[in-house]
Amino acid sequence: MIPEVLFELKNLTDLSIFGSQIKSIPKGIKQMRKLESLCLSGSALTIVPKELFQMPKLKFFHTMNSGLSNEQKAKIKKWAKETDCDVCLD
Repeated sequence: MIPEVLFELKNLTDLSIFGSQIKSIPKGIKQMRKLESLCLSGSALTIVPKELFQMPKLKFFHTMNSGLSNEQKAKIKKWAKETDCDVCLD
């Protein structure tokens, strides 16, 4: 899991964590209102919370080679079209 202490970095715009065992993104991610880029490629990510879809400045979301199901990927792709966020899932 992403350490909750990271969510205290309110001015962070880019967060990249490669090759981790992160399986889910905590709901606290919504506290990072200025986050523009989130990259969790090569992670064990299987769950994306709805709070991720409420982040107003997020423009890049990359999770290549993760454990996301086709259902989760479909939700992310739908959200990306609605918000013009660049996603890379495969």
